[in-house]
Amino acid sequence: MSELKNMEPDQALVAYSLPGSDSFIAFKAHFVRDPLNNSNLKNYDFVMSPFDREVSDCLWFSFQEEIQEFPIEHEALKFYNEVETSKDAYIESAEELMENFKASPLEKMVLSRTKFNPSSKPVNIYKLYSSLCQTYVNDFVCLVHIPEGLSWIGASPELLLGQEEGKLKTVALAGTQSLNADLDSISWGEKEVEEHRFIERFYEEVFGAEGKAYSKSESYTHPAGKMCHIRSDFYLDSSEDMAQVIELIHPGPALSGYPKEMAIEKIRSLEGHERSHYTGFWGPLKTDRGLQLFANIRCAELFEQGALMYLGGGYTRDSIIESEWRETELKSTTLAQVLNKDHAVHDNG
Repeated sequence: MSELKNMEPDQALVAYSLPGSDSFIAFKAHFVRDPLNNSNLKNYDFVMSPFDREVSDCLWFSFQEEIQEFPIEHEALKFYNEVETSKDAYIESAEELMENFKASPLEKMVLSRTKFNPSSKPVNIYKLYSSLCQTYVNDFVCLVHIPEGLSWIGASPELLLGQEEGKLKTVALAGTQSLNADLDSISWGEKEVEEHRFIERFYEEVFGAEGKAYSKSESYTHPAGKMCHIRSDFYLDSSEDMAQVIELIHPGPALSGYPKEMAIEKIRSLEGHERSHYTGFWGPLKTDRGLQLFANIRCAELFEQGALMYLGGGYTRDSIIESEWRETELKSTTLAQVLNKDHAVHDNG
């Protein structure tokens, strides 16, 4: 739609599809930058939070009108002039992390890397997003674009906080393997089970310390594209302060590590890139089900020349660095397959 070609400075595009949906909705929107609080959660339509809210505020969006297509001008994307994480740099950081496990109370940390996926042709963002929705039907699939060149696309299986049948809901999600068999036949190793247990224990501790009553499901295998994860669901009373709950659980062990604050400090010192909105959260605030926020994982930042993917793996004392590297490569596979399809801008549109 041509009205998107000359967007105003405070105007944005937001498109999203909730898990299980066979379609998406897209909106022109106004946005502001502001801290996380209950007033904003109540008054805006959509939020996009960075990983580190001490570094930058959330983006809050007010929807203006629903649109059907969004051929974002190719020139509206930023020019890529960063450097992706090399394997040598990743291994060096991972080795330092493994030494930290020996000398500190740190029990788990998510170490991330970046990987650039180049595109030889200008990309039709609408086609790219539609393809992502078709690939990740069980996930939250989202696109956010603002005029200053910030453009993110992603698919997340990880609910950070949602409302369901009069309850607040969050999930403990960990472990990754290829989904090449029936869900019932998937088995998990001790390392993945331990990683998942870290996240469950974190929720139990923070909710217990704050006196918040909760219930928890049994763990089960959750599909996500061509991969799967271990998952269990936690439920809280709907009267809980939502902004406080978000501050308690984000970024939790699935996104940072355990203990949480120690892991965040190590991420700041060990990773050679800014996470920006990777492992932050995003989602609509006023759906039929109420608020639905998802961790921003399995995502990419869009540039003129391609997409920068953000990929992470959970380390514990028993991790094998080469195996963790291969896991990040696995996580990049499905997203890269979508990015590499023919989404080129053609003369006939």
